[in-house]
Formats: sequence, structure tokens, C-alpha cells
Amino acid sequence: MDFGCGEGIICSYLRNNGAKQIVGIDQIEEMISIGKKHPAFDLRQGSVEKLSCFEENQFDLIVAANVIDYFSDQENQIFYNEAGRLLKPKGYLVVSHSDELFDFLTFKKYTVAFFNKHFKFDPSTLITNPDLPERNSFNQQKNPLTYEE
Repeated sequence: MDFGCGEGIICSYLRNNGAKQIVGIDQIEEMISIGKKHPAFDLRQGSVEKLSCFEENQFDLIVAANVIDYFSDQENQIFYNEAGRLLKPKGYLVVSHSDELFDFLTFKKYTVAFFNKHFKFDPSTLITNPDLPERNSFNQQKNPLTYEE
């Protein structure tokens, strides 16, 4: 399963590497519409509530690439509880998190905030989408520039 699948890039990778059952879930309907051009995928529109539709121990792998940071605390708890329920014994949960540096490299509204906060510079005129993403990031991680190691 690819949770936050977008248009299905990771689903394509999984299919090309031998995955048999490929499920993708994304909150944005337009992304699902694009992804549905790949008939080998079971793509569904929704958020963490969609996870309850699946039976226990159904997946060998669940991927959540840069979506967790956009969850509220309640959604975060639901996601991890459901992922634990859905994974087969010895299954894998692969999660990546965004942070200030990641958003800096993606050039969006968090880039503007990063520059304003750390460099007292407004790069809005240099960025294509300075007002995106529209959804708040609830669980932003610590700035990796401040890690001790």
C-alpha cells in the first residue's frame, strides 16, 4: 500500500518490482484521477479513515512518503494504529517525514517561512508557488540544521 500515493509513482515502482496487490490512497481526488490511468492499481480517494476498510494483516508493505506531517495529532494516531493492524507479521512500514530543510528544497510556502525565519529574506518573487501547499502541516519536524549530530 502507498498511503498518500498522489498519481501513483510509488505504485508504479512497486508493480515494476513484482508487487501483486497494489493499493494507493490519496486525499486529493485529482491525483487519484491521474493515477487511475494505471489499471493495475487499486486507487482510492480518502485519508486515514479509508484504512479501516481493509482486513487485518493484509499488506507486506505500507509506504507513507511525506504525508504524516500533514496529519493532525488524531490522524497521526489513527494512521499508526491502522498501519500496525494492516501489516502482515514481519511486514514493513516505510515512513518519511518532511521538515524545514525538505520544504526549503521543494520551494513552496514553507520555503518562504524558512528564509524569513533564518535569513530575514523574503524569496517570494523567486518561488513559483509561494502560497502552496494549502493544507497546514501539523507535525513539522525539527530543523535538521539544528541537529546535534
